[in-house]
Amino acid sequence: MNTKNSGRSRYERKKRRLRMMRIRAAAVFVLAVVLVLVLLFVTPIFNIRSISVAGNNVVTLDQINACIGDVVGKNLFATWSSTVERRLRTIAYIDEAEVSKKLIPPTLYVNITECETAAYFEYEGKQVILNTDLKVLDDSNTFPIDGVPLIRGIEPTGYTVGRLFELEDSEKQSALSIFLKTMSDTGQLSDILYIDLSSITDLRFSYKGMIDVSCGSALELDKKLRMFNAVMTSGSLDENARGEMDLSDPERSVYIPQ
Repeated sequence: MNTKNSGRSRYERKKRRLRMMRIRAAAVFVLAVVLVLVLLFVTPIFNIRSISVAGNNVVTLDQINACIGDVVGKNLFATWSSTVERRLRTIAYIDEAEVSKKLIPPTLYVNITECETAAYFEYEGKQVILNTDLKVLDDSNTFPIDGVPLIRGIEPTGYTVGRLFELEDSEKQSALSIFLKTMSDTGQLSDILYIDLSSITDLRFSYKGMIDVSCGSALELDKKLRMFNAVMTSGSLDENARGEMDLSDPERSVYIPQ
């Protein structure tokens, strides 16, 4: 009996020692984690020292600094990349923003994709610039508009920079959207002088100021514009050709030389 009790007692003492060792190991681990977290999140060693920006041509560093410059001096690990990206996208000309981090020295790297300038309209003395999704990008009159088509024949009642532009005439809005997206897809945008939406049944545009094009109604407008692009890239017309082109029939184009 005594031998059994003695063996049981040694077993119990061994279990207690193992339990205490596990508790101490867990305590040491927790303490180490706390020390690492304090080092990462509390000490100024990992405070952001600078922001490096790439991909911006229109958006200025002043705009970027005004938007996210306050993160400099903040902890690198406590600064969420997704939050910075979301703030950057509030700048109208930024389509996408990707933020990454460098540990030594603590730095934020920002890679920007800007919106494509598609066209502009004039409103109360301002040149209001849109992208292909009809998002209002700028109205400061400081952006160069060479190679940017002018939108004619619309009557805007207002707009907000950074938001989608909406016309009260939904048919004209739809036609404008098709014009910009199709011309962007076919690479025609920079060759268009103006788009005229004065009549929804007689949509027009000017190609390089040399060929006046009539599209008729908005019916199958995408097809008509792609047909025009096919004609202009086929080599069937001289590059200095001047005249008029009728695209009102989506099955054929009619060119009338000047």
